[in-house]
Amino acid sequence: MLVASVGVAGAFPFLYPFVGIRTEDGEVYFCLTIAPGAFPGSDLHGAFRSRDVNGDAFFALMGLLRFVGHPADVICTSTKSGVRPH
Repeated sequence: MLVASVGVAGAFPFLYPFVGIRTEDGEVYFCLTIAPGAFPGSDLHGAFRSRDVNGDAFFALMGLLRFVGHPADVICTSTKSGVRPH
């Protein structure tokens, strides 16, 4: 399990988001989550800063990627964990 050795942005390291990347059938999928188990098969990278900072950076990246690609239609299969596609 990925965890920060020292809390950087707060006292609850289990709330730090992870950025996930997965490729499948020539498509690249990204996710930002605090539930890494909800995205099996994704390469997860811990982002040990606040959710606000990470969320702003992640969605800015997604906005930039629209200039070089297109958003894929995603069907969310993990509704129990409250995961929603972006």
